[in-house]
Amino acid sequence: MKSKDDRPEPAAELRRQAEEIARKEAAQSSEDLESLSPEGIRQKLHELRVHQIELEVQNEELRRTQAELDAARARYFDLYDLAPVGYCTLSEKGLILEANLTAATLLGVARGALVKQSISRFIFPEDQNSYYLFRKQLFETGAPQACELRMMKQDETAFWANLEATAAQEADGAPVCRVVMSDITARRQAEQALRESEARLRAIVQAVPDVLLVLDEEGRYVEVLTARPDLLYTEHAALQGRQLGERLPAAVTEQVLEAIRQTLQTCQIQSLEYDLSIPKVGPRTFEVRLAPLDATLPGRPMVVLLAHDITQRRLTEESLRQAQKMEAVGQLTGGMAHDFNNLLAIILGNLELLAEQLQDPAMGSLVQEALVAVERGASLTHRLLAFARRQPLRSKRTDLNQLVASMSDLLRRSLGETIALRTHLAENLLPTVIDPGQFEAALLNLVVNARDAMPLSGQLTIETANYCLHEDVAHTRLYEVEPGQYVMLAVGDTGSGMAPDVQRHAFEPFFTTKEVGQGSGLGLSMVYGLVKQSGGFIHLDSEVGQGTTLRLYLPAVGADAGTAVETPSEPVRPRSGQQQTILVVEDESAVRRMAVRMLESLGYQTVEADTAATALAVLEATPQVAALFTDVVLLGPLSGVELARQAVQRRPDLKVLFTSGYTEAHLSRFSDRPAGSDLLDKPYRKPQLAEKLHALLDRGAAAESG
Repeated sequence: MKSKDDRPEPAAELRRQAEEIARKEAAQSSEDLESLSPEGIRQKLHELRVHQIELEVQNEELRRTQAELDAARARYFDLYDLAPVGYCTLSEKGLILEANLTAATLLGVARGALVKQSISRFIFPEDQNSYYLFRKQLFETGAPQACELRMMKQDETAFWANLEATAAQEADGAPVCRVVMSDITARRQAEQALRESEARLRAIVQAVPDVLLVLDEEGRYVEVLTARPDLLYTEHAALQGRQLGERLPAAVTEQVLEAIRQTLQTCQIQSLEYDLSIPKVGPRTFEVRLAPLDATLPGRPMVVLLAHDITQRRLTEESLRQAQKMEAVGQLTGGMAHDFNNLLAIILGNLELLAEQLQDPAMGSLVQEALVAVERGASLTHRLLAFARRQPLRSKRTDLNQLVASMSDLLRRSLGETIALRTHLAENLLPTVIDPGQFEAALLNLVVNARDAMPLSGQLTIETANYCLHEDVAHTRLYEVEPGQYVMLAVGDTGSGMAPDVQRHAFEPFFTTKEVGQGSGLGLSMVYGLVKQSGGFIHLDSEVGQGTTLRLYLPAVGADAGTAVETPSEPVRPRSGQQQTILVVEDESAVRRMAVRMLESLGYQTVEADTAATALAVLEATPQVAALFTDVVLLGPLSGVELARQAVQRRPDLKVLFTSGYTEAHLSRFSDRPAGSDLLDKPYRKPQLAEKLHALLDRGAAAESG
């Protein structure tokens, strides 16, 4: 037992009071005891013993209750003060009445210093409204409330907090609220990182692939992402768990499954392309890349499939290849036409000179037939030059409606009685600047081609319309044209149509599907070159068994635009020279000899040169030279145009006449040619040469006399 000195002060005081009472009662009891019998005394002693035992039991119960109270207080400290979340009791005005240690730690303030502080001082200014509404709704409704807002520690360190509160009352009935405060900064940061990751993923899906799929080794859809929902057969959810073969054609499915097998076996990226016809979208071409997925589930290998729609790129590449091919063919045909024109010039010139010397009519007839053949050859080279865009154009402002109307009788006769002609001419059609004669020939050519595609019967439609070519479309067409306003002339038939492989070659020179002897293959190529040279573009639309439509698009001009200067036709009048001296420069010796003979037969004196350097030396040594007659294209570093420029610098009065098998369009590339110079196309006739020279020399004489 504990001694008196070991007892706590409250217990010692109680003992003292009990002993005092006991002494008083003992004095009284002693008198009572004296009157008691022995049996009464024994009874009293028994009662005292029972009271003592009762007191000892009560003391033991009190000690046990105290121990339980101490344990409860310890548990309260653990559960309340050391809880992982902050607990606060707030008054109706938002003052902190109680707070646990965690709340104090979250706010960076000692717990004692928190009491009677307003919790709003720890809330971000921008989030004060959220806190006010949170507290207002709690006390007005009595229903539990929650909100997320930004709070600050005592040192102004910011953190995100989640507040959950319930309404309560103090012992005196004052309304309060119990608030649970949680630091959710890490969660908010993770959510922000997730949002950023999802945004990056969306950006990748939108920027790189049109379709992104995760597939298992059997070709089942595990995940479907796409920036182009129209490229999927159905909704995303309808594809989950489905097999490729349920949605794709068998050939494409097998191709992709084989790529999946190769990807998983080699762990290497696989690439392939396939064509697919998608409902409501049409035929598309896809470029596909497959890569093994690193984070695969156990026993279930998967791959990532990126499919990019390259339909437009393939069309663009095909258009570019076609344009490059046509340009190469144009350069080839232009060069061929130049060489043919040189040969024809030799034949034509010499035949003319020979015809002048012949006295026998029979021999003269033979020469005339040869001259006709040469003219036909010249026409052939002219059509080649039309395709190469090197033909001379006499362009002027033209109304296509009037051009079509003026040709209607001729077109009907060309079609025959079994083919109906329909015209749809647009009102208020804008004018265009073209060579009307060339386009009449081109339109007739298209009509004849359409007639041949409808041997039994059919209908031919000619249509005109205004057309606006937008910038984005102009860039995708790969036509060498600018966006803007165009005039469209369409010629459509109901004939046999063209297969795709025929369409790819339709505009190439000498390509024809007609039997030998029924077509040269130059008709459409001439139309193509004419439209391109006029600054427009051409579009072919054809389907086997459905007919063909050719649309010619020509640059439009305003209704008040001025008329382009039209080159007048050249009168052919043979005139004799006046013994002036002409310097003839030509690197082809046969062509040079022919030109010299023609000039001498016209009464001119001649000197010759085969290069520009030789010509400058001859000009220096022969001051009486009145005119320079030179080919545009010469062997050596100096062209005919550069020769003429230097010659005129030395002799400002010198007249210049160019000749070329490339024609005027080629010469127009040379911006520094001498002013007042003229051009004579090869092959030329003697009267044409005479007229050109007389015109040049007469202008010079008139200028001198003036």
